[in-house]
Amino acid sequence: MAVGACPQITGSDAIREAVVFDERENKLAWKKVNRQAERNDAAELAGFSMRPIGRISSPYQNASEIPKGLGTKHQAEGSLVIVPEFEDGLKDIEGFSHLIVIWVFDRSKSYELVGTPPSDDRPHGVFATRSPRRPNPIGLTVVQLIERNGAHLRVRGIDMIDGTPILDIKPYLSNVPPEQLRRGWLEEAESRARASS
Repeated sequence: MAVGACPQITGSDAIREAVVFDERENKLAWKKVNRQAERNDAAELAGFSMRPIGRISSPYQNASEIPKGLGTKHQAEGSLVIVPEFEDGLKDIEGFSHLIVIWVFDRSKSYELVGTPPSDDRPHGVFATRSPRRPNPIGLTVVQLIERNGAHLRVRGIDMIDGTPILDIKPYLSNVPPEQLRRGWLEEAESRARASS
């Protein structure tokens, strides 16, 4: 069997029922799903890889130096140093005040589906936190763009370790009104902290 290939599923195990989105009817519906196709898709994704477009130049040399916890404001300055072959992709970025930086927790070696973050004393699912210990170790940070100098973007709001690989940069645009944003368990943790002080 080739590397990455999945064993064939045959017989009654080949089809299962699942809730899927029916695009024609624009709704969720029970459908018969081909399990072999699902496994083939998973095998294809397992071989998916990305390459960095640059690295973070940060004042933080290890994770313990990065401020964490309730009310933390990330004000550290640093640079997004883009690989020269991707510099043309920065054209017109100066017009945006803030950027979304998508990066890799390249020093994270494992993951936990449930953990206790530094901002609360209660456990939460990894997908409800900013934990570095994720099944896919991808980070996302919004930074303020201070200036561009060629392939170097000087930014404020760094919360990554020096040398962290950058996967992508996008302009920050939000059309969600502040009164519609919810902060989940974080609001509860902040209320408890205020009540105890």
